[in-house]
Amino acid sequence: MKELTRIAMLVAFLLGGAFLQAQEEEAGGEAEAETGAETEEETTVDIWTAAATGDLETLQALVDGGADINGQSGGELSVSPLMAATLGGQPKAVMWLLESGAEVDKMDQSGNTALTGAFFLGRAEIAKSLLDAGADVRIQNYEGSTPESVLQLDWATTDYLANTLMQLGVSEDEVMGGRQKIREIMEENLARMAETDILSAVLIGSTELVKKHIEDGVDVNVSLEGGMTLLGIAASENYDEVATALIEAGADIDHRSDSGATPLLIAAFFGHAQVAKVLVGMGADPSIPDYQGAAVPEILELDYATTTYIAQLIGTEIKAEDELTEGRAAIALMLKGDADEPAEESAEEAVEESAEE
Repeated sequence: MKELTRIAMLVAFLLGGAFLQAQEEEAGGEAEAETGAETEEETTVDIWTAAATGDLETLQALVDGGADINGQSGGELSVSPLMAATLGGQPKAVMWLLESGAEVDKMDQSGNTALTGAFFLGRAEIAKSLLDAGADVRIQNYEGSTPESVLQLDWATTDYLANTLMQLGVSEDEVMGGRQKIREIMEENLARMAETDILSAVLIGSTELVKKHIEDGVDVNVSLEGGMTLLGIAASENYDEVATALIEAGADIDHRSDSGATPLLIAAFFGHAQVAKVLVGMGADPSIPDYQGAAVPEILELDYATTTYIAQLIGTEIKAEDELTEGRAAIALMLKGDADEPAEESAEEAVEESAEE
């Protein structure tokens, strides 16, 4: 949340400053007309204001004159011209800056990149330009968050930040629709990246590509954001075949993330019965708790309201209540040894059995 509040401050600073400057210029012009003054007030525009307002002519002149295209604006609200253009919603300025040598992953003082701003405001065209230029969706800011986590932000919070604090007047359709387009763009990028990157291969659920990377000697226990591993990612996506390949290649089946969550705890939280069956069958320990003391049985008993609240906090989506309940019931039944596999029929029987109890 801190990084999003910072975005709000940055946009207010950049766009608000430009808006106030425009108002002052307009007021000055009216005053001159009224008094008949013949002098013309000179206005100095810096590179960040030019970027935020999409003034390409001024940007060119400033860079030609020696302005640093990657320079930080200084002070507490320190941003690059690329971040300013992104937050200002100026796709042409973003493209010009990238083509002129701007660093695509330049961080502000909190470690946020321009991609964070584009994802937050649903600026799909800008996001595509940044991604095409090589922007890294996995870069963590200084609090451990990535641009991807911003995509999961709900509209109520977005509305408060973008409209109440920033006074941008953006609509739900504009922002959330833009974020959906960004997800589609990312899926296309992931498919391309999966050829050379095992994490991308895991994220798209390609067992074939995962095995290829394993054969090439990739470390299957590499630490990811939040202390997660590739197996934890597979568990969160319910990719049972990918999980099997990773475990057979030596993935730590009971690895604990920074919060203490094991792959099996993750599967239980999301109600992913199929991958839970693989994990248990290959030796995962359901008694290992997270760092809050909750083991698999406690996770399976979480109510839907608490589950959705936690999902919002960690920036992820959760299944519909009926589907989640069925998945968790199937896992509970499996752990009791009453089912051979978490098929849909077993899940329904588990739900009925739970209701009778």
